[in-house]
Amino acid sequence: MVPGIFGCGYILQNDHDLLLAVGELFRNEPMTEWMLVITKLGSSVACLLYCCAAGAYFWWKKGDRISAVHLTLAWVGSAAITKIIKEIATRARPELLERLGHADGYSFPSGHSLSSATIFTTFAILAFYQTNNRSIHALCFGAAIVMTALVAFSRVYLAVHFPSDVIAGVLLGITWALALGAIFTKRHMQRNG
Repeated sequence: MVPGIFGCGYILQNDHDLLLAVGELFRNEPMTEWMLVITKLGSSVACLLYCCAAGAYFWWKKGDRISAVHLTLAWVGSAAITKIIKEIATRARPELLERLGHADGYSFPSGHSLSSATIFTTFAILAFYQTNNRSIHALCFGAAIVMTALVAFSRVYLAVHFPSDVIAGVLLGITWALALGAIFTKRHMQRNG
């Protein structure tokens, strides 16, 4: 583990307190069933499937190779960022509550949170370039925020991540999506005239 990052008493104590509070306030059987479904929506495999479906649509149906490549790089980058940082941080998963979901490997950052933040934000960015309709822009960005927040919350609820893991995952995912958006802006603008 990288010394000092998680050994800080303030972060560690808040992580423990928040994780226990989520367990006490929200855990019940119906909620657990929903959280198990929601967490799957943010898995790396699910995000890959979203990207393949949307990428195929952009590439073959719309002839928009730029958006297809943009989506591909979003997913590949989020997977790489997750793997690299997990190997550097080597943070163990929480053991304060019973885990209600399956999780392997290290805890920091949350791969589900990072990949869902990246992909859902990228979809919203692509919607911005596909239409001039501001209602659709607002709907897509709103959906990205809600879906990312739900997936992040599910990871804490299921006790497979600390809150700081999911916060870091969300922030890294949004940052990666925005960086790619900035890189591809000129190409999208040229394509859309």
